[in-house]
Formats: sequence, structure tokens, C-alpha cells
Amino acid sequence: MTPGGRDAFLASRRRPKEAHVLPKSDPVKGILAMILGAALLSLNDAVSKFLTESYPVGQVIGLRQAASLLVILPRLSSKVLNVSCRPRSDW
Repeated sequence: MTPGGRDAFLASRRRPKEAHVLPKSDPVKGILAMILGAALLSLNDAVSKFLTESYPVGQVIGLRQAASLLVILPRLSSKVLNVSCRPRSDW
């Protein structure tokens, strides 16, 4: 390699610094999301145990899965169909 060629080669192999910069996040939002998630999972478990005393387990599981589907379906459809629920900015 020529003397200038090695430096040019190494410079081309380096990644730009912007590629490694993570977006700033708010730790309070993360903590609140974790607390809310743990609370919802605990509530889901408690309600499921309460309902299985009166209803068959299959019905309780089916109801729980249907409720999960209602939460997941809008996000899944927007990702799969590439449809956004937000208004377009070019209008």
C-alpha cells in the first residue's frame, strides 16, 4: 500500500460518530413504564384467578387473549400494512 493509501483505507472503515449516538431518554418515563407494566401484569393475574372461580378456565383465557388482541391489533396493522394513524404532514 502507498503511504497515503493506508490512511484513506482506515478513514473509509471508520463509522461516523452520529451512528453511535443514542437518543436522549427520560429516565422517569422509563421508571413509570416499568411500574405500570408490573402493575398491569399483577392486575391481569389477580383478575384471571378471581374469574376462574366462577367461569371455566378456557373462557377466562379466551377473554384475556381477546383483550390482548384489541390492544395489539392497531399497532400490528399499522406496521404490517404500513398504515399510519397519524395525519400526513404534507397536507
